[in-house]
Amino acid sequence: MSVPDCSTQQGDGSNLENMEFKRHHSELLRAACVKLIEDTGAVCKRMQSDDSKGLGQRVRDIQFLKKELEMKLGETIVEMDLLLASQSREARALEACQEPLRITAVCLEERSVPAVAERNRKMFYTLLLFSCSYEFCIHRSTPEIPDVWPTK
Repeated sequence: MSVPDCSTQQGDGSNLENMEFKRHHSELLRAACVKLIEDTGAVCKRMQSDDSKGLGQRVRDIQFLKKELEMKLGETIVEMDLLLASQSREARALEACQEPLRITAVCLEERSVPAVAERNRKMFYTLLLFSCSYEFCIHRSTPEIPDVWPTK
């Protein structure tokens, strides 16, 4: 590589114009790059701001839903406590009804089987009927029967 001679470059006017054009073109390119960098920064800031607003809104929505769920959980816990208390009362009431239910079942069973007095009364009437039938048969075979019954 050879170092160009300064005297030759100074004498050549087209090289100076070429360098001036390149410098001017470089300044324009540099200004365009600065403008693009600034625009990109502004777009990035706007996108970041929009995203931050969206995320902030999402956080508020989630906090609202969380509060609603916590309220619903509180209501559900209260309702469960009431249901458990009701279940406990019903279990005690059912337990308290077991003895009367057993007594009622025994009474119904006793009603379905005739009582001893009832059985004795039926036996008495059966024996009385048998006795009356027996006496009637005895009277029928005696000579007094012809008086009651016509003979041929």
